[in-house]
Amino acid sequence: KDIWPLLLMGNLIQLFGLGKKVYLNPETSQWKLCQNLGVKVYDINMDIDLNIDSEELKNNKKIVKEYFSPENLKKQLKIIFEGG
Repeated sequence: KDIWPLLLMGNLIQLFGLGKKVYLNPETSQWKLCQNLGVKVYDINMDIDLNIDSEELKNNKKIVKEYFSPENLKKQLKIIFEGG
């Protein structure tokens, strides 16, 4: 199987955790996940804008930290294995 999407997701989590601005292809599953979580990502097909909105990046960092937390993982696994 293709492991590149998994490696990309790990790198994205790190970049968001570091408060970095992230550009993605909007046709990818990573883009869709970020959109569903409310994480602001930028279209790689558009002009790259190096201006940084620090509040936006702080919000991305908060969302990713909460979603990928050990507590949330436990909750998700409980739903999978125990049905709630």
